[in-house]
Amino acid sequence: MSVIKIKSFGPIGVNSKSDDGLFTVNFSPVTVFIGHQASGKSTLAKLFSIFTWIEKILVRGYISISNINKSNFQKFCEHQEILEYFNTDTKIIYTGSIYNFEYENGTFKVVINNNCSTNYILPKIQYISAARNLLTILHEISNDTIIQSNGSTAEMLSYIPTMVKQLNEEYTKSLSQLKETGFEIPIDETNVFYKNRKTFIKTKNKQISMSAASSGIQSITPLLLVSSFLAKEVQKSWFDKLQSVSSILKKRIENKILETKNEKLLEIFNLCQIYGEESLPADLTNDEKTLQQLSNILKQFLPSCFINIVEEPEQNLFPTTQAQVLYELLKYKNENENNKLIITTHSPYILTSLNNAIFAKDVFNKQHKYIEELPENKMVSFEDISAYKLEEGNIISIRDEETRLINAYQIDDCSIQIDENFSKLSELMEQNND
Repeated sequence: MSVIKIKSFGPIGVNSKSDDGLFTVNFSPVTVFIGHQASGKSTLAKLFSIFTWIEKILVRGYISISNINKSNFQKFCEHQEILEYFNTDTKIIYTGSIYNFEYENGTFKVVINNNCSTNYILPKIQYISAARNLLTILHEISNDTIIQSNGSTAEMLSYIPTMVKQLNEEYTKSLSQLKETGFEIPIDETNVFYKNRKTFIKTKNKQISMSAASSGIQSITPLLLVSSFLAKEVQKSWFDKLQSVSSILKKRIENKILETKNEKLLEIFNLCQIYGEESLPADLTNDEKTLQQLSNILKQFLPSCFINIVEEPEQNLFPTTQAQVLYELLKYKNENENNKLIITTHSPYILTSLNNAIFAKDVFNKQHKYIEELPENKMVSFEDISAYKLEEGNIISIRDEETRLINAYQIDDCSIQIDENFSKLSELMEQNND
């Protein structure tokens, strides 16, 4: 389990209940943050994405520990638009699978985790921003050169935030992989199609362009399409994954193979990267020892699990659809035991739906029964959940160990407050009638 300990960073304050002032956040297979706007939910999600990304490039050998410093770390924070959150009292500690990171007093250091796992699973990390509605038109915009006010030139897409551009790349890839049957989204039997660089939707009654679709459809399409696409990508065989990697990455893998001085290993790699696994002659296919050696090298460079970080899955959606989206995200998470799902939300319906998925797992384990809306692949164990409420600078765990659910009061205390106001108004009305 990855852990972030943090204080005095952006909207996150100091933990008065801890001697060191640090809040502790455990990132489980499913982790959810709820709270008011600007309470720090996305701050934690973005920090987690940054640290897992730095750990990933260290494992891949793209950069060495000696080259990771405050400047690198803050550059990542700038890309995620949290650079302004640092202050003199900021302290952040991240414990990962292989490396630990610590920022304090303006310095950033990396050390190898003494308790690290020997079986690090290289992840595909995707941050699905709340700005995803832009993606339904962004991939259709040409990257034209424009003249700026000072007379210099720039590419149009250079103005798009980094994390939105990265998400757009995956969205474009996922659209290009759509089959003729399209992609079904859980809104009134709606399917998404892509043809001639145009995206459109079909329902049982009509067909319209994506740009004319509702805001809910424009939000749900990139969210579920990218999540589904990447969940499937990491499950492909090593040899299938090789077909889509960049020439730069292939060269890095080749250099690693050359270090082994195993000519047969290099022969298999060269055949596979050009033609695929089916191109291997029988004598190489049956060489299990060499194939396993190649597999061990490839897993250092090719992702085999998916970390899905989602901002506001409920965005522009009716409550029942919010639940269906949550269940779909859990399904993609469950397609690989090493996948993770991180969610930031304002919606009590997301937490209620998550409680249903937790309860469904307990019922299934004890009774071996399930309801149609929550089959086994959409359930989640309570042990695999972390849940936090962010409020007035504090980070509060809302797991209820006794009920084995997320704390019911925390789920929708806003409704309680609204009901209280209604009761007060009713009392005033009665007084006036008197």
